[in-house]
Amino acid sequence: MNGQLQKALKTTLANYSEKTKKKSGQKTDKYRTASGQLFLSNRLNKKMYRFSCYNKVLKKNQNLLDQQQRLALQDKKLLEEYKAEINELKSLKAPEDDMKQEKEGILKEEVERLKKQLNDLEEQKLETEEQEEFKPLPKKWWQLWK
Repeated sequence: MNGQLQKALKTTLANYSEKTKKKSGQKTDKYRTASGQLFLSNRLNKKMYRFSCYNKVLKKNQNLLDQQQRLALQDKKLLEEYKAEINELKSLKAPEDDMKQEKEGILKEEVERLKKQLNDLEEQKLETEEQEEFKPLPKKWWQLWK
């Protein structure tokens, strides 16, 4: 693009020198042509300088945009990692709740089993007491000689 700008300015310079020749209808001085060329050359240099400044600004903007995109991708990756960690922590927490429920269930079963065992023991005790009531009393040793 820099070459295109130079070509355009050179053609403008050539057109300018031709116009000055046609306007005056005379041969132009070397001085006049040189001053016109110098003027156009200065304009060309100024435009090239502006163009290079615009290119620098454009490159800076592109670099900033690239940097912003990289940061956005990093943020996105971090967000995904945080979400994965949160889900992992939730999954670790969920089994604890299940384990609590299992423990409660096991404890309830244990309590029921112990209650049943206690009832069975009480029934056995009652049965043994009843059996002992119906047993004949042993004879006393002094009554054996009678």
